[in-house]
Amino acid sequence: GGESKIYEHQSSSSGLTSRKWKGTNNGRSSTVRVGNSISSRHLGDTDLKFNWASLIILPDSVWWVWWNYVMVFASLMTAFVEPFRIAFTGAQGLLPLNDFWTIQDLLSTILFMADIVFHFFVVNTDRHGKIGSDLKTIARNYLLSMFALDFLFAFPLDWVILGAMGLMGSSSPQALYIALVKFIKLGRIYRVFQFFSALDQKMVLSEIALMLIRNWLYVLYSSHWAACIFYLIAKLEVFDPERSWVGRAHYRFE
Repeated sequence: GGESKIYEHQSSSSGLTSRKWKGTNNGRSSTVRVGNSISSRHLGDTDLKFNWASLIILPDSVWWVWWNYVMVFASLMTAFVEPFRIAFTGAQGLLPLNDFWTIQDLLSTILFMADIVFHFFVVNTDRHGKIGSDLKTIARNYLLSMFALDFLFAFPLDWVILGAMGLMGSSSPQALYIALVKFIKLGRIYRVFQFFSALDQKMVLSEIALMLIRNWLYVLYSSHWAACIFYLIAKLEVFDPERSWVGRAHYRFE
């Protein structure tokens, strides 16, 4: 955490614009060069080779900040929609393709997979607080930190299993048990915790306002998950009137 600034310096002789990111990390000031970009007015007299360093993303760039807002919203949607879909909807997997739940699941998966790719280009730090200033170091830092969990939370493992067993689009009890794998996706909500932590550090909201919003969300999602799990248990018991509260009160759901 801390403040950061972007500096640019253009060399009149080479036409290269050096980008630097200066920030504070754990109380220490750091300035790193994060690559060069070719000035458009020197394109004619420059040997054009693709400059991979120009793809490096600064963590405080405007579009990356907004992308993180999108991912926080997508994480909240996943945490709300996935338990509901498993408990209350029928067909599991990617079929039918024109179904609202299928489209939502597909778009969500694309978003989180794209986020993984982007993280290989975002300036980051290793466990010792050293800032990665080139693509190789950035990729290594990400692979050794959150990549495994991000991939686990984003990868549609249920699609693979359902497709391998020929149960894609099925509403059978077997397909429902396989769909329980989707609960792994709830791990995506760690992005929300990071968001609240960033708000706390930057003091965007007062402590009381932040605490009320955060605790309200915790209560909302905990209650929603509990309701979905209770109904799912009854569904797995085939709404047996002898064992299931939903089965005993089936007339209330007709």
